[in-house]
Amino acid sequence: MKGKQCIALLLAVLMLGALAACGGDGSSSGTGSSPAQSTGNTSGIGSAQQEGGEDSAPAYVNQTGLPIVNEPTTVTMLVQKSILDLGSSWQEKECVKRAQEETGLTLEFTEISQAAWAEQMGVTLASGELPDVIVGTFPNFGKYLDSFTPLNSLIDTYAPALTAFYEERPELKVACVMEDGNIYSMPLLQDQGQYAYAHRYVINKTWLDNVKMDIPTTQDQLFDVMMAFKEQDANGNGDPNDELPFSMEANTAVALDNDSYGINFLMNSCGVHSANYVQVDDDVVSFSPTREEYRDFINFAHKLYSNGLIDVDGFVQQTSDFFAKGAAGRIGIYGHHSYADIVCGADKVDQYVPILPMQDKNGNIVTVGRAVSGDWNYDCYKISNSCQHPEAAVRLYDYVIGDPEVNNLWSYGTEGGSYTINEDGEKVRKIEFEDEGMNSFAQARHTFGAGMNGFWIVPQETYDSWYKDKRELLMSEFEEMYKPYLCTPMPLGIDKQEVVERRNDQFAEINTYIQNFTVEAIMNGLDDAGWEKHLQSCERLNVAQYVEDYQNFYNDKKIA
Repeated sequence: MKGKQCIALLLAVLMLGALAACGGDGSSSGTGSSPAQSTGNTSGIGSAQQEGGEDSAPAYVNQTGLPIVNEPTTVTMLVQKSILDLGSSWQEKECVKRAQEETGLTLEFTEISQAAWAEQMGVTLASGELPDVIVGTFPNFGKYLDSFTPLNSLIDTYAPALTAFYEERPELKVACVMEDGNIYSMPLLQDQGQYAYAHRYVINKTWLDNVKMDIPTTQDQLFDVMMAFKEQDANGNGDPNDELPFSMEANTAVALDNDSYGINFLMNSCGVHSANYVQVDDDVVSFSPTREEYRDFINFAHKLYSNGLIDVDGFVQQTSDFFAKGAAGRIGIYGHHSYADIVCGADKVDQYVPILPMQDKNGNIVTVGRAVSGDWNYDCYKISNSCQHPEAAVRLYDYVIGDPEVNNLWSYGTEGGSYTINEDGEKVRKIEFEDEGMNSFAQARHTFGAGMNGFWIVPQETYDSWYKDKRELLMSEFEEMYKPYLCTPMPLGIDKQEVVERRNDQFAEINTYIQNFTVEAIMNGLDDAGWEKHLQSCERLNVAQYVEDYQNFYNDKKIA
């Protein structure tokens, strides 16, 4: 009876998820995996839309060096004010003051609150009255390209730091190319190596020791371990019935896919490594839920579920409920996409150790990676076609990313404000503050710097200068374990607008159906007739078109 109640509740949750999915915006901000984030045509990359070159540089601007301009020049900028930013205005930030002093530019900011950003951007774009620069992503950027300046030759001429970066990371240049072959934006990148893995999994080593078992490596071993967790009072509290060998949370549209606290561990353990229900194997894109590996996953998950080894509330419970069970010391194995202690709490995180997905039926291990190991916004910094000084605006971006000290000031804030320097010369995130109302490094970063609402590129090597606490060291352990088994991720980029809109519509239907089918099959089992019916349902959803669009994207965006 409880299974039927879970299904009924799941259907209600999925209806909400489907409505949200229908509002897909076509943005490829961040490293999340909205179905609109992919694909594009790389033809024409590097084609000049404006004449560049040293001889044609306007007299007001210096092509290299500081200051950037030789005469009074103002750049107007529209920025998003983070809810974490406790400062009075961007104008008062040290990074802005230093930029104006060193570049000779006058920067004038219009700030929109994070809560009102999407709505106000819609009004601004519709009005046609744009500032020189917009910093921050917004829905359906591809619809508004006529309002912005192609940057191809401007980058070649005035952005040597970005040009050098693109020579090292050509796939990220390709990701910025729009349908017409031009680049209309410059990116934000926080390339933390420990975020290369979309899914990470931990197992309670204390529980393993209590039941006198080793870390499992096969599905059979995992089943035995989970049975021992269930039956032998693994947490040692005297109650043999409160252990949850495996738990997860619903997380609406990504519970069965992508980076979440979901059921990905079991999917990966059967060879499924999809994002948005497609996966890449040997340069071929396929629809994961119609592969035999997906059926293997359902059968294995049903075996666990029918033996009481999967949390029966896991398909419908909210994040707070999942975290509460972790904090209470009730979960043996779980997946996460950030830090393990977020689920179980700092007082119990030492009980957990990283675990790889199990070997699939062919003896292979699959770990799911990201195209970029951190945060990525391809459309972070855009110059409107009404800007009278596009050369200076491009140089301002390059000034920020070209000097590590300036880059750090914009991205992380000031020494003493958001971080300190220890005796080894490492930057240490501040966690204690005298400032009234400030209580986290995230707040300090966005108050004393621009934080995630700025424009900068932080490469992996930057993090070598930061102190690594226990959490960071655990992330490094994941990197060492998972790296040999990383599968091919879908490249970054943006597709043709018509494909973006078609994919959003398709994903809304596909996502609702696949989640409903999967949960019912895990709970009730799946026979041959049920599998055949599922394949026919997928055919009616036109997954062939869905896969073809992704294959075209992959072919266009991949770097050999």
